[in-house]
Formats: sequence, structure tokens, C-alpha cells
Amino acid sequence: MRELLEWGDNKAMAITLEELQASIGVRNNRGEYNRRLPMKHSDFIETIINNVEQSYDVTPGEIYVPKNRIGVVHEMDPERLGLIKASMFRSMIGVLHLNSLKTDEMNMSIAYNITDKGVTLAMGTNIAICSNMTIMGASNVITTNGRKGLPFDKFMELFHGWLPRIDETWNKYIDVIEEMKTIQLAGNGQIQELIGDLQIAATRRAYEKGYYDAPINLAELSKLTQGLIKKPEFLQEEPMTLWEIFNDFTEVSTHSEYNIDTKIEDHLKISDFLLRKYAPQTDKLFLN
Repeated sequence: MRELLEWGDNKAMAITLEELQASIGVRNNRGEYNRRLPMKHSDFIETIINNVEQSYDVTPGEIYVPKNRIGVVHEMDPERLGLIKASMFRSMIGVLHLNSLKTDEMNMSIAYNITDKGVTLAMGTNIAICSNMTIMGASNVITTNGRKGLPFDKFMELFHGWLPRIDETWNKYIDVIEEMKTIQLAGNGQIQELIGDLQIAATRRAYEKGYYDAPINLAELSKLTQGLIKKPEFLQEEPMTLWEIFNDFTEVSTHSEYNIDTKIEDHLKISDFLLRKYAPQTDKLFLN
């Protein structure tokens, strides 16, 4: 286990669960945990693992933390070296891999996102070749965040309600993804139309107060477009499947250093946007 955080030019860093356990729990000035997550972050993650591994083989993935959301107890690190044991990680996102449910292409996973505002859990899949997260369906996300966030005890009650249906959820993901592989978007207009729709939505998100429906922001849209226009299929105006395009979206969102606090929500918006637009027949499976 490392002792120091060495950032370089990175704005986010991967840490292990062991390193998170060695850090300081996030509490307020009165020494209290947030009522939206009333325990140390590592203890919460271990609680989730302990529950899931009663039925599945679980491997904790890396935990990503942003540099600008770390607190330091300077009395424990007087030389400002960046000691993990003196650090408080106020924001993070991580994933638990369920090895019992996997194919050559992907495995079932549970993603967690923890911030000062609370905790969010999502059931989804992890794509093996690129580590992209796939999260579909509002029923597969629970949170204590925001005005509509659940009390923590209700949140945990719903989580326990997930456990008997993880296999069913896994099969639904497979069904939806296989359906997406059969849907083709034409390269001589339909994909360009999609980019145009996204441009309008992302611009409204940036400049129109109260507009939150854009699945990606302007910077992410630029990266998405840059990736698309380099693809031979796009350049030759050949069709692409909805699943291919979906993975282009999630590639940008999964590996962004700037959306750690909203990554699960952003992934849900991406799937909701694309499925409603191009695969409404999946409505009975995931969309609420």
C-alpha cells in the first residue's frame, strides 16, 4: 500500500479500498458523520461487499477520487507530503465486479458514488475491453442525494431488495444490449442528426438555468465527436450499431476526470436518451 498521494498533472487518481481504509473518515466539526451516509466510506463499501458476496464472487475495482475534493489534517502531515493517513476523501466513485455473472464481453457490477451530499448505488455492467460502465434504468439506481434522496435506512432497505433480483437484472442488461446490437444508425445523416440534437441539449445545459436533460456536456460532446469522425465507418458513411455508439458515449463519460460527483447520473442520462430515441421497445425492461 502506498503512503503518499502523488498527483502529477492528474486531476483524479485511482486508490485501493485498502488505501481508503487507511484514510480519515469524513466528519463535520462536531465529529459526526453525514446523516446521508452515517459511517466511514470504507465501512459502507465493505458492508455492500459483505452482503453481495453471500451469493456472488466479488472483486472490488479501483476507486477514483478528485484532487480538489480532498481534506487534510495537517497535524498528521506537518510537512504537507500528501500522506494517505492524513487525508479525507470527500468524493469518490468505484465499482464492485460480480465475477459470478460474466461473459467474454462484460460482467455484472455495482457502482457506488459518494460525495458530501450522500451516496448513490447503481446496478450495471462493466465492459471488459474498455472498462466502460453501462447503467440503464432508474430502478437500478438508488441514492440519498438531493431533495428526493432517500433516508439512509430506506436506501439500505431498497439495496437489500436488489439482492434477490441481481440475476434477473443481469439478464435484462443482456437482452437490451443484444437489442441495441441489431439497431443501425446510418452514417450519411442519422449519426449527424444525433450529434446535432446533442449539441442543442448540451448548449441548453450550459446556458439555460434549470435545464438538466442533456446526457453529456459541451466538452464531452466535443470529445465524442472527435472520436466519431476518426472512425472508418463514419468517414465512409457506413452504418454503426446503437451499441457501438452507446460505447462511444460511455467511453467519454466513464474516463472523464471532471464528472466524478455525477458520473452515475450521467450514465443513466446517456442510456435513457439513446434508448428512448432509438429503442423504445425496451421500455418495459428498463425505462421508468
